[in-house]
Amino acid sequence: MREIALFAFVALALTLSGEGQQGKPLSHAFHNDRLKRTELNDYEIPGDSQWRSVSGTWVPESNDPAHELLFPEQVTINCRAASRTCEELKIILEPAGGVIFIDGIDETIWQITSWDEHGLLAAYDADPYANGASEKCQRHVLSMSFASGAVSTSDIPTHEKGCEAFKTTDSYRLTRGVYYVDTTPGNDAEKPVKPATVHSPK
Repeated sequence: MREIALFAFVALALTLSGEGQQGKPLSHAFHNDRLKRTELNDYEIPGDSQWRSVSGTWVPESNDPAHELLFPEQVTINCRAASRTCEELKIILEPAGGVIFIDGIDETIWQITSWDEHGLLAAYDADPYANGASEKCQRHVLSMSFASGAVSTSDIPTHEKGCEAFKTTDSYRLTRGVYYVDTTPGNDAEKPVKPATVHSPK
């Protein structure tokens, strides 16, 4: 419930954003300059032999724009040894000109295939009855390295009939950090603040 409350707070902040974004051309339909992302170095994934939890944003391993996610994703992943599952809670942000829509909270359940003191592997298979083509035509694999903090996922083509469009594996890494809305007048919250000059009395 704590994660859901946090996501609801972020959703409200993003919904109220977008000031100063009016008048953008149609080419900016899926872009908002005020939606930005912090990025931190990986660090050890907290937990023990029974549970692990990690949060961040998915970014593509490839620099090829064709592998970019259509919309930014903010996620929290909780893995539990007792259930042999990892639960991924995901918020999808949909920038559209002067606003940023929140496409609800999606939940994905990964089935853990291996777990030891070093890390874990989890997966879920393609679903031939799913609505989305990617869910029908790709198998998904999640990996975690506990000590380094590295988390990645791969979408692997099944090469089934009707899935000819999915030819290569798409890989993504979980980058620590969050998306945020820059509300500064100059849209430059990431710039270092200059220390105020103190004048000594004469």
